[in-house]
Amino acid sequence: MLVEQSQGMGHMTTNSTTARAIADESDPPRMTGAKIFVTTVFVCLGLIFLASSAIFVHEFSSSALQPLLMMHSHLFVFFATLGLLALAAFRLPATVLTHFYWHRVKYGPLRYLLGLFAVIAATAYFSYGLLTQPDRSVWELSPPVHQATRSDPPNCGTPGVSNTPGIICRRASTLAAVEQLRSAATQRIGLSDFARICKPDPLMEVPDTFIKERYCFPALGKLSGSNCCDTQKRFSQVIDQQWTQPDNRSMSSNFDLIALPAKTFFIIVLLVIGVLLVIWRRTLDRAYPSLAPAIERSLFIGALAMLLWPAMDYAYLTAMQTLTGRWSGQPELRLSLVIAPWALLILMYFLARMSRKIERMGQLVGAAASIVAVLRYEQLNDWAVRFVGIGAPIWSVAVLAVTSLIGYAILKHGPTWASPSHHSNK
Repeated sequence: MLVEQSQGMGHMTTNSTTARAIADESDPPRMTGAKIFVTTVFVCLGLIFLASSAIFVHEFSSSALQPLLMMHSHLFVFFATLGLLALAAFRLPATVLTHFYWHRVKYGPLRYLLGLFAVIAATAYFSYGLLTQPDRSVWELSPPVHQATRSDPPNCGTPGVSNTPGIICRRASTLAAVEQLRSAATQRIGLSDFARICKPDPLMEVPDTFIKERYCFPALGKLSGSNCCDTQKRFSQVIDQQWTQPDNRSMSSNFDLIALPAKTFFIIVLLVIGVLLVIWRRTLDRAYPSLAPAIERSLFIGALAMLLWPAMDYAYLTAMQTLTGRWSGQPELRLSLVIAPWALLILMYFLARMSRKIERMGQLVGAAASIVAVLRYEQLNDWAVRFVGIGAPIWSVAVLAVTSLIGYAILKHGPTWASPSHHSNK
């Protein structure tokens, strides 16, 4: 009987150990340290995003706020709305990866710290390049400087885009050109036709579009391509020369010494998180099975939120080229462009957890969208200018804010889209 009792106790001990192991596997770990670290970093980034937009709105509230805000929506609208949603979405994946490297990977803490150092180094590299670039933007000059900058000659330009007679400007005032640009952008799809290439191919004939007169926004009148390019160059040179004097810089420009590295760090961190989640997908599913559905939902919402940033960035580029000239015939490669392949990678990660038919359909759609984006990038930029750039109505900011709130609600309480058999097969 004692033997039977001891055997029974042994079975009870084994069963309790197994139950505890199952409970440990199904219940998410506390991850207190990782949560505190990631949340602190992400909250600081979010506060910087909000402060950057708030300073801009306060500073330019009485000086062409709507044209300047929508022209630079990639900086002062996106990060204060969808950027905050992306931060909230990637907080959980960042926390899980931090805990995973710190507790479950061989030499994990060392590898994590080395990776963090690499991210900081990349942030410093890209931030320095952006902060020291020679071409400055309109928002980097203070409102008093804009108001003091007169057209050359004074009182030049037509009242509108019509054929009303007037003196063509050698260079219009900054705010007059920006306001005229917004007026035109809200009434048409795109501005790329007004950003003619200022350096035609020397081995080819001069295009007819370069010879014909077309409205030139920094001149506030119609000019041929070569004359408009000269005016655009003068317009850009005045902005650059004024910016070299520190007293002429806006508060937003000075705060950008903090905001730009924070935004760059945010982008790089999101790229790294997405790649690491794809690399460690199966291991993370086994290590954190109860968190896998929430991670999937976070990835999906965060990737969708980020897709609008490159559209806004290229809408700004098109508007700026309309004012300062397009000096290269090749497509512009900007940092925001990396979001497209990154989002496609996240999509493949997400669809891999669906049925095979849905996965193949998603791959075909992704490939088709990539081809269209390459072949029709100028048309896409024109649509972006109209709906998320300088041509967008001011109420679109409220739409993005509401969309971010809805995305946050889905993030916290939304459904799980992975196939039901996915996690049970792990």
